[in-house]
Amino acid sequence: MKKLIFISTLLFLCVFGTQAQEETQNEAKFHLILDQKLMLALCEKGDAGNFSRSEIDADGVSLRLSGVYSFLPRLAAGIGIGAEAYSHGSFPVFATIHYKLFKNNSFFLFGNGGYAFKTENTVSGLLAEAGLGYKKMFKKHFGLNFHIGYHLKQFNLDTANDNLFIIHKETRPGTQTRHSLSFGVGLIF
Repeated sequence: MKKLIFISTLLFLCVFGTQAQEETQNEAKFHLILDQKLMLALCEKGDAGNFSRSEIDADGVSLRLSGVYSFLPRLAAGIGIGAEAYSHGSFPVFATIHYKLFKNNSFFLFGNGGYAFKTENTVSGLLAEAGLGYKKMFKKHFGLNFHIGYHLKQFNLDTANDNLFIIHKETRPGTQTRHSLSFGVGLIF
């Protein structure tokens, strides 16, 4: 019985170890990633004041599309665009970097940095994000990723007429910075 368990365990490790190695070698160099995030606000600070989570309507959602290229087996970088909705919206353009924690593992660290440009209905401001993710590839060009991270978003409000930044029924110009915890899921193509 002990020999059967030993042989079964050895066979299991050989098969799945080889499969993990093949996945790493057969993975495409370039991927498109479409992901959606939920951002739970921790606080917001700036010219209009400092506010805790309970004082503002601060949670947000984000939909992003990015192209990522693997320069090295453990390092990938790319660019992307997105749409974010909070109490005010933005359309950020950003750079992204992914670093695999272990050679044959799907866990990775990521960082995003970018800027949202002002339009008629959105506000401008910086974007920064860092976190931990997990990627599962089912085919060479199809997989899922899951991530959790820290999200920092700056909102630049030029005039009191923006009507996008309302705190306690009063519109104020200035800069606010929102700190959030983000949770996301994405499709990899």
